[in-house]
Order: sequence, then structure tokens, then C-alpha cells
Amino acid sequence: MTAADILGDSPSARILATDIDTNVLATARLGVYPVDQVQKLPSELQKSHFLRGEGRNAGFARVREELRQMVTFKQLNLLDDAWPMRGRFDIIFCRNVMIYFDKATQQAILKKLAGALQPGGLLFVGHSESFHSASDLFTHYGNTVYQLRQ
Repeated sequence: MTAADILGDSPSARILATDIDTNVLATARLGVYPVDQVQKLPSELQKSHFLRGEGRNAGFARVREELRQMVTFKQLNLLDDAWPMRGRFDIIFCRNVMIYFDKATQQAILKKLAGALQPGGLLFVGHSESFHSASDLFTHYGNTVYQLRQ
């Protein structure tokens, strides 16, 4: 929603959304949510990015098609040797996931994330995650942001 709002009617941003859980991906791909969840968003975002269901779809809201077209969904297990993506990313959000891994596994995943970023790319992590031990890969850029070292 933020990318579409900033970039206008024909957003050039492409988003790859990943999760290990195929059920979560299926729900996200559908883009249909209970209205009570959508109502937590500011009203301007509700109006500009969702369609309210009618009839048998009453009580639900669907993400507008132009927004859905920006996002591709893929299953990803961070522990897999091969990841299902090509190219490099400007930004990666990997929030509140790494806390479940030991330090050695975190380091291995951080190396793979570094390899998936463009030079100078940004990695956003959760508030409880800190990767100062990966200073050879990333520069701490902000509270929850790390920039790939060039």
C-alpha cells in the first residue's frame, strides 16, 4: 500500500512475499480479509486499496487488483540451500524470524540475505533482533535497519 501510494497509479515496485507456511501464502494470495481486520487500517487506506464484499461476501474486504498485481508469493524455507528467487533486491524485510535460530544459523542466513541484496541494499529486521556480529556483511543503519557493506 505504501509503495502504491508513493509511486502512483502505475507502481514500478515489485514485491516478493515469502513464508514457509503454504496456508499463510494461500490466504495472502487471495487477498480477502475479514472487514474487522481491515478496519484497523486508516480509513483512507481502506477506501483506496480494498473493495468491500456484498451479498455472500459481506463482512469481507478484498485487496484491489492493481495492488495484488505488485506482489508475487513464494514458499521459502530460510534453511534451504537454494532460494526460489532470481536477481537482487533493493530491500529485504526479515522481521522477527531470526530470533528462532542459533547464532551460527543466523550467520549462515545473513550471508544468504547479503547475497540477495543489491550493493547498498537494506535489510529490515525486528526490534528484538541485533546483528552486530555480522558487521563484515552489514552496517547498522538505524534502529532495525542494516545496510549491505559495499
